[in-house]
Amino acid sequence: MKSKIVMGLIMFSLLLCLIALSKLWPPIISLTIIILSVFCTREIYNAIRKAGHKPIAYPLILIIVAAYPMMYFYSLSGLILTLLLTFLISFFLYVFDNKRNFSDFMTTLFLAYYPCLMFVVMLFLFMEYGMLPILLAVGGAIGCDVFAYFGGSLMKGPKIYPKISPKKTISGSITGLLGGAFGAWVMYKIFEVGNFPSHVVFRFGTIMNNPSLTYALLGLCSALFAELGDLGASKIKREVGIKDYSGALRSHGGVMDRLDSVLFSMIFITTYMVLVYGYA
Repeated sequence: MKSKIVMGLIMFSLLLCLIALSKLWPPIISLTIIILSVFCTREIYNAIRKAGHKPIAYPLILIIVAAYPMMYFYSLSGLILTLLLTFLISFFLYVFDNKRNFSDFMTTLFLAYYPCLMFVVMLFLFMEYGMLPILLAVGGAIGCDVFAYFGGSLMKGPKIYPKISPKKTISGSITGLLGGAFGAWVMYKIFEVGNFPSHVVFRFGTIMNNPSLTYALLGLCSALFAELGDLGASKIKREVGIKDYSGALRSHGGVMDRLDSVLFSMIFITTYMVLVYGYA
């Protein structure tokens, strides 16, 4: 537990440094997202190969390398074109390479969406709206994880889905939702009210009468998606026979083990931002 707390504090300190640097040089966040996508894709790629599947690497490299420049020049259209090219390359390699089978094709598409597309969505969110919506999603997911862990440990009770994750409880899930609301609210106080240095493009406070409540409600909803993402990751790891995706972060497991819930929280926030506020 002690080593886990120390590693958590180190990662949080690095996050704060990156956020502050984003005010001086915004591309550092885009670069960080791309690097994280490489680590996470590699971790899941290796896990799936251990289970006997053989995903095709080339389309995954394409989506990671091409996504940023395509969105930089063509916005959301660039994202769609990147996904289409990824599908076409995967399909043609499956058709014309006799060593590839349908399972290889489908696992490649799976990896193209999870986690590659999710990181591309995070890139889009940052490029369109800046740091604040990303911090809202991160705050909701982290708050959910922390409150769910301590709430479940203290109150215990019935398991939420023991076949997938035997340690997760209903009480932990409920406290996790409240934690998501609290985590998002904390982000509002630090970065929108406190004006902690960051790359700001969009502010909820400029268009909302009660931005504090908006943050809390969006944090609660993002926490629900974070919990679904966490359960999904648990099922994948159980089916491929591993506890963690890797040991890159020591007691915290792999990079993907820390981001599985954040990515789903990000999907919800991106959907909300596009539907409610539109995009350029």
